[in-house]
Amino acid sequence: MPAPESFVHFLSFVGTRSRTANASSESVFVCMILLNVQSFRRLYECAFVNGKSNSKMNVLHYIVGFAHYFSVGTGILLEAPGFVPSFQLHGGLHEVRWLHVDMQLKNFISPSLLIGAALFAYAWRLQFRTHVAFARMKRTNPNGHSFPTDPCFKNVSCPHYYAEILIYMSFMIILGPFHKTGIVVFLWVLINQCVAGVMSHRWYQKTFAEYPKERKAVIPFIL
Repeated sequence: MPAPESFVHFLSFVGTRSRTANASSESVFVCMILLNVQSFRRLYECAFVNGKSNSKMNVLHYIVGFAHYFSVGTGILLEAPGFVPSFQLHGGLHEVRWLHVDMQLKNFISPSLLIGAALFAYAWRLQFRTHVAFARMKRTNPNGHSFPTDPCFKNVSCPHYYAEILIYMSFMIILGPFHKTGIVVFLWVLINQCVAGVMSHRWYQKTFAEYPKERKAVIPFIL
């Protein structure tokens, strides 16, 4: 079935009509599945894992969170086969472009797809473990602050931010080097997670005199 023309027009509204398909149908399919797996796990954590807290979130941060997930899903489809405009205005005339989208089983075992999926699985599990550890800390000390000692915090103060970077790196790997939106989204996540991680790391160091000095902020042994 072709993509609904109204949805293609919507994608053209947010990403212009001068779009081309820059990833395989298989990579887009897998990437959208993994994005949904990530989103539903985050929803599960918010509803059933996170401990209660009196902390408040800035409303702009809250809005950015919604905008992020909207942009990621939309951005993946902007350069997906079957979701680019069916025609382009070329020299004053409509140039019809026929596109046959067909997924092949053999393409699901390409090196980039397998490497990306394996990286996603590792990062997905690491982030879940980190959030469970944070929830355990909240339940243990609901009215105070402490620093995490779980094994997943051995090398960095913010393994959940590190995992987030790896998750979007896996999307970029799966989509391939020509999917411009995948690259831009990864850079956006890399920058904001590193900034947030360094801020948290400095707070830990300032607040707790006994905080482990060998820990990095976000990326093990580097940052």
